[in-house]
Amino acid sequence: MVRDREEVVVGRWFVRLVGGTVVALAALATVFLVGMRSKSPAVVDRVRRFNRSVTNPRVLRPAGAPGASASVIRHVDRVSGRAYKTPGVPSPLVTPS
Repeated sequence: MVRDREEVVVGRWFVRLVGGTVVALAALATVFLVGMRSKSPAVVDRVRRFNRSVTNPRVLRPAGAPGASASVIRHVDRVSGRAYKTPGVPSPLVTPS
């Protein structure tokens, strides 16, 4: 009898945990979508920072190799002179110089 109650309590705790996680993820997704649609600077800046620190390095690893889906665009900043590498999608309209 006591074991049944403990199982019910653990079951309720687990359901609350999963339900709370789902609600939190849904709220986060809503904030993200509304922020991107409204071009909120806070959301857009965080997406840019994530792309710069996580997505771009992962895409740049195979970029430029034969068969890769991305190319590497190398450019130099006019003011600082710093060299940058940016992943890009090859386009038939752009010809290499």
